[in-house]
Amino acid sequence: MSFYFPKKIANRIQHVYSTYPPSKFPKLYPMPIEYYQDKQRNFRIINWFILIAGLFLLSYMFIYFPQDSHRERWDQALIGLFFMVQFSPVILLEIASFNLYKLMRKLDERTAKKAEFQPRRLFDFISPLLMGTTVLVYAAFVGFIFYFQRYDYPWFGGIMNIVIISGTNLLFIGMAVWHMFGKKLDPYQSFEDRRRQISFVIRQMAIVSIAMTIYAAFTIVAHTFELRHFGSTFMSIYFQIIAVVGLRALQIDNINFDVYKED
Repeated sequence: MSFYFPKKIANRIQHVYSTYPPSKFPKLYPMPIEYYQDKQRNFRIINWFILIAGLFLLSYMFIYFPQDSHRERWDQALIGLFFMVQFSPVILLEIASFNLYKLMRKLDERTAKKAEFQPRRLFDFISPLLMGTTVLVYAAFVGFIFYFQRYDYPWFGGIMNIVIISGTNLLFIGMAVWHMFGKKLDPYQSFEDRRRQISFVIRQMAIVSIAMTIYAAFTIVAHTFELRHFGSTFMSIYFQIIAVVGLRALQIDNINFDVYKED
């Protein structure tokens, strides 16, 4: 996660600079090109640092960590924490992108702008099959939790499992609504590109919701059958899946860059 995905992201940024330079696509660059080059370099350096730190941490845990009854909990806690550290450069990159879009809107001097008046419906952006699967998996999880309560395990969180999964899904729903009906971030983005982006984001959230819900049910089953010693392995695989889904991006070749040319 600290090598393959950052390399792909950095190469994608480099491809945009090389193929759509500021001299021909000035609206794409509200800041001097040196700003973007610095961001790209810092992104690579931070990820290399995280990669090296991760290898040291892995070696330390393998050699020195005590093999006691709390080992599995420590492993899972460190995996979860390090996953957040690995994602932090991407989050910083997203924050920088938001600030650039804000600057693009501020510098946009057009007096006449086009607006779309086509209604937006959920199934314009996600297939009924994927949406139905997401809802079905969530409903099955709720039923599973209510069924499982009868066994009264001391470690079982009960209804709190439903609260956490429901709260996360509500967050996804809020983000989907914001993407569908919120203000367009990129003032030059074409109508077709925006619809593709909305569809891409909503499908990503649906897949993450399914993966998250299945993983939550799986951890409960693993606890029940005393498979907790595999917990850190399962968690690591789960985070890898989340990274594959979450770090995908729209194909550059399908984006209309002509909107960033000088008028």
